[in-house]
Amino acid sequence: MAPRENGEKPDAVCPRCGQHFVCGAARGLRECWCMERPLLPLESGEGGQCLCPDCFDRLLSERASPAA
Repeated sequence: MAPRENGEKPDAVCPRCGQHFVCGAARGLRECWCMERPLLPLESGEGGQCLCPDCFDRLLSERASPAA
């Protein structure tokens, strides 16, 4: 795993895209990047695993846009 820009090594893998990312919750920290974003209720079958920032933001956008 390659270090991130801030020098931290990723410790989580996104279940959607496979990207490695740093998860503060997985490290037992009080804060994580996801705490700066709105809470997303999980849909049935989503599993409850942490998403990478890119997939989380994509999911936020998908849920904010009206269904076509």
